[in-house]
Amino acid sequence: MLLLKSIIIVIVFISAGTAQTSSLFNPSDARSVAMGESFVAVNDPLSSFIYNPASYNANSGFSVRYSARRANFSQYDEEHTYYNASMSYNSPIGEFGLLYNRYDEGEYIAWWGEPRRYSTIHRYDHVLLAKYSNHLGDHVSLGASCKIYNIVEAHLDGAPYPVSETTTLPFLFDLGTMFSTANLSTNESATHGLTFGASLQNYGTDLRYRSGFDGKEYFIKLPRYLRMGLSYAITTLPNDADAPSLFKALLSAESKFQVNSSSSQSVFFWGLGAEITIYELLSLRVGGKTNPYSSPYGEEDALRVRYGAGINFPLNYLSFDTPLRLTFDYAGIPIETPSPYWYSPVKTSVLQVFSLGLEYPTTLSE
Repeated sequence: MLLLKSIIIVIVFISAGTAQTSSLFNPSDARSVAMGESFVAVNDPLSSFIYNPASYNANSGFSVRYSARRANFSQYDEEHTYYNASMSYNSPIGEFGLLYNRYDEGEYIAWWGEPRRYSTIHRYDHVLLAKYSNHLGDHVSLGASCKIYNIVEAHLDGAPYPVSETTTLPFLFDLGTMFSTANLSTNESATHGLTFGASLQNYGTDLRYRSGFDGKEYFIKLPRYLRMGLSYAITTLPNDADAPSLFKALLSAESKFQVNSSSSQSVFFWGLGAEITIYELLSLRVGGKTNPYSSPYGEEDALRVRYGAGINFPLNYLSFDTPLRLTFDYAGIPIETPSPYWYSPVKTSVLQVFSLGLEYPTTLSE
């Protein structure tokens, strides 16, 4: 029994660090999730954090956002949720950002030994990210981010259940670039352009932990990714410079490769997304994403569609003399019927994602 429990703990730690449930690389914001998680070439002050640190928007000003993404596929993971808090500030010397992302598995009852003993355990993994980006010339931006990642198992009742614990936190770095042709093609009615983005993710040290069962130290090789993608944006220009744009459209595409896969099979993801925005108030989104393995998100290499919407509400519509805007975004991720490879029956048809934000748009000239 002791050997079996040790094996289970090792598997749990490895799966938390490398599978699709990790907070290290899974987005929690509703905008990018609805668009197929294809944001490596999209300039967004908050949604692009986890894709490409080179994201840079001269008009972003100050932004904050809180998001929650449900991951409760079955009766065994009722409390599984991603939480995300992020902020961005664009200064004359570049754009700075902070992000905290957490995958929380909630509480569970663990038992061991004879006579049988019980303990209440709380497990989660989380990542803290800081990023900086700036323009290099008129059309190129560069960015870098530093991340600290950890997996935590904590007692809630003080019982001596032998949990594993981290002994060395990994320090990880992302590097990214974007090249944009935005505003190169402009006429009296519209402006449009292409953006290319690429990033390298999770380069740094491994996570090391000590098993609570045998006292030995193990390490987890965290996945490293190469992301590449394109986006195309078109915006109609109003007759009045102070009026909102009547129509905006955004198309995005991204591929993601795991460059340090231990198997001979290539670990390859790709996604697509589309967004239309009316009067800079209402956005409608749709996207699709593939996975290189079967899960409730979809069968292996099958494109699974998701959808969403967003509201961008300026407070000056309520007669407040301020450029502040409230934002609300929603995404739905349809779930498949149970896969023969999944561990339990799927109990829900759609996983919900919500984001609430506050933006203070400015320009650097202000």
